Amino acid sequence: METDLEDPLLGESDRDDDQKRTAGGPPGPEANSSARQSSLIQSSSNLANTVVGAGIMSLPHAIAVLGVAFGSGVLVLVYLLARLSLAKLISLTQQTRAQSYSQLVRKQLGPAGDVFLQASIIINNAGILVVYLIILGDIAVGSPPKYDGLLSTWFGLDAGKTWYLARPFV
Repeated sequence: METDLEDPLLGESDRDDDQKRTAGGPPGPEANSSARQSSLIQSSSNLANTVVGAGIMSLPHAIAVLGVAFGSGVLVLVYLLARLSLAKLISLTQQTRAQSYSQLVRKQLGPAGDVFLQASIIINNAGILVVYLIILGDIAVGSPPKYDGLLSTWFGLDAGKTWYLARPFV
């Protein structure tokens, strides 16, 4: 099936390979090459999908809880604050010639600020680890009173009565 739509994320070699596959021919040698390079647009799109992907999934729930008007207002406020923060980071980076965020903090706030930054990163990572463990427990065992997680569903076990599937153990 031929389409007139072009994918802006595909390079010329990718487009040629797709045409050869749809025409029944083998893909070109560059299709299997591990040395194939990505363009700046492809890399930027991949990074944007990674960063925005998880956050965008929570927007419908946030708007449902806050309401359309207030939720949209909060969304615009967060956008403005993020833009202001980014502009300030860029300005300070150009002024100080810092090569990393840690260097920028050290130059602007001194050694105490750098220690605070490192502690904040550790606390953030520990919190994310706890969230992942809670999600893993919910998926594996489920939550009371049904305990309808994967392990109890797949193996037909009652997770509320089996000690190794109980929530404190998992």
